Amino acid sequence: SPRRQSGAERSGAHPGAHPLCASPAARLTGLCSIVQGREPKSGETGSSMNRAAPPLDFGPRNPFCPPPLDAALGGQVSPEFQWQAARMPPLSRSLLLFGDDPGSVDPAELVNELRLDLSTAEDVRRALGARGDEAVLRSPAVLPPAACEALRNAVSTESQQKADTVDGAPDHQLNLSREELESAIGPEAAAVLWSLPASFLGEAADAALTSDVEIFVRRYTPATRPWNPFHTDSSRLTINVALDPPGRYTGGTLLGCFDAQVRPLPRGEGDATTHESTLLHGVSQLTSGARHSLVVFLGRARPAAPATELLDDTERLAEASALAGLMADEPFLERCGALLAGAAGPAAAAAKADGLREQYRGLVAAASRRRLGAERPELAVGVIVAALVEHYAAPHLRPTSVLKRRGAGEGGDDASACWSLRALLSYAEETIGALPPPPTSDVT
Repeated sequence: SPRRQSGAERSGAHPGAHPLCASPAARLTGLCSIVQGREPKSGETGSSMNRAAPPLDFGPRNPFCPPPLDAALGGQVSPEFQWQAARMPPLSRSLLLFGDDPGSVDPAELVNELRLDLSTAEDVRRALGARGDEAVLRSPAVLPPAACEALRNAVSTESQQKADTVDGAPDHQLNLSREELESAIGPEAAAVLWSLPASFLGEAADAALTSDVEIFVRRYTPATRPWNPFHTDSSRLTINVALDPPGRYTGGTLLGCFDAQVRPLPRGEGDATTHESTLLHGVSQLTSGARHSLVVFLGRARPAAPATELLDDTERLAEASALAGLMADEPFLERCGALLAGAAGPAAAAAKADGLREQYRGLVAAASRRRLGAERPELAVGVIVAALVEHYAAPHLRPTSVLKRRGAGEGGDDASACWSLRALLSYAEETIGALPPPPTSDVT
């Protein structure tokens, strides 16, 4: 049975001990430091060393030491994904970036390190226990090659770059209406596609499920969208159709957590997977070529509530105040501008920061004009924020959450905070045009 550790052992600070005789984390750090030809620094842990991996080539991978990030990323990943990789939890990184065997990872530990909210974590753990076709329905040749090619061509020529709700990075996708999709793939393929919910759910499927849809075609490349982090969806069901013939890309494996394991879901051109939104899934790093997929969200994961009912007035005002505080923090905005601009230089960084300011001014002006039934404009800002967070099922976009993560020093996560802020303001900018018109004045 496990013995109780002493305080020195728990802290890893055994006085005078060799680094390899300290705590497990310190032993890993010391071993990796020796393999990589340097002495471990005071207070350094295995995880902190991994996050700050130096840009050096250490040769073949040692099974005890995480490989340097720059070697895994291959020098072609954009700045936003470099930052995402640097803060990615260890097990996610091993699966998505380093290509480790999914069977070597304990899915329960993977769920734990993601720090999901309690409700989502409970749903994910229930989905983890589902077996085979109960968790994922695999359907071969749902779309013919001609339909797959038509969708690939469409996203290559008409795609938009908007902030993704999972990680805030550009999504490189083409949004389609149901009519546009059916026109692109033809009536026979559409009939097969719309039959999948009934095949998966049986009698639990209903007509309303296929009437509430969100459809998009997504394009992955090593430089623009190299992977997708582990996440759940905001829909009730997800249909995901692979659109590429064999040999068009390397990497880019769809991974799902079910049957008490992390499982790869290999697919050929036109093959589909159907699963509930609670299935934890992600896409590993694409290392060459281009990967395309058709994604259809059906229904809502939970009954939608009006945004004004999700938060009370005090909470909405807190969100508006937090957003105002973020936008008043000039050093933070400058750091965000530099992060968003990457290697483009100071002028581009300043332009990116100005873009955030302009989006915020537009949001405040729209809230002031329209009020949305609120007596004060700042309350209307909170109403808009609540609506966006609910619509995209993205609590990490709440300004109070962003405010907690902000910070360039130890304990801060500027990268996460900046991408969330950019995503929130981008969604707000898109939404302003769809807001209800300002109320007419009673003054004649």
